[in-house]
Amino acid sequence: MQKKYKINRLIAYIIDWILSSLLYNFIALLYYSIITQIQSSKIDFYNLKLSQGIVVIIICFLVYIGYFILYPYYKEQTLGKKMMHLEIVDLNQKPCSLTAYILRFICLLLLEGFIFYPSFVIIQFIECFMSVDIATIIYKVSTTITILSLFVAVIKNKFFHDYISHTEVILINDK
Repeated sequence: MQKKYKINRLIAYIIDWILSSLLYNFIALLYYSIITQIQSSKIDFYNLKLSQGIVVIIICFLVYIGYFILYPYYKEQTLGKKMMHLEIVDLNQKPCSLTAYILRFICLLLLEGFIFYPSFVIIQFIECFMSVDIATIIYKVSTTITILSLFVAVIKNKFFHDYISHTEVILINDK
C-alpha cells in the first residue's frame, strides 16, 4: 500500500505541476505577447517594464492560488490528486480549512520552491528587477530545503508543507 501511495502521490504531483504550469503559461504568455508584440514560449522579464513584470507575478499568483488553494478547498482535491484517488485532509481525516490550504501554498512557495513552478517565476522576476545575488541565495536555500523535504517525504510520507499545515494526503480507498 505504501508503494502505491508514493507512486500515486508522485504522479498526482506531476499532473498538477503540468496542468497548473500550462494554465499559467497560457494566460501569462498571452499577456506577454500582447504587451511586447513578441511571440515566445517563455517570458523574458528583461523585455518588460517593472509594472508589466508585476502584472505577470499577479497572474502567476492568481492562477496558482486558484489551482492550489481555492479548487482543492471546494473539491478537497487538485485535479492530479483526483485522478490518482488522493485527497487532502486534516489530521483528523476531515476536510481541510481554507487556512490549511493557504499554509500549504505558502510553504510550497517559500520552502519547497525548487519543485514549485511559481517560485521560478518569482526568482526570474527578482533576478531581472532586483539584485541577482538575492535571487541566487533564494534559489540555493530553496533547493536545500526542497531536498530535505523530499528526503523526509520518502521516509515519513509527508512533506514539510504537510507538517506545517497539519494536513495529510490519503488514498481515498483508505478513508
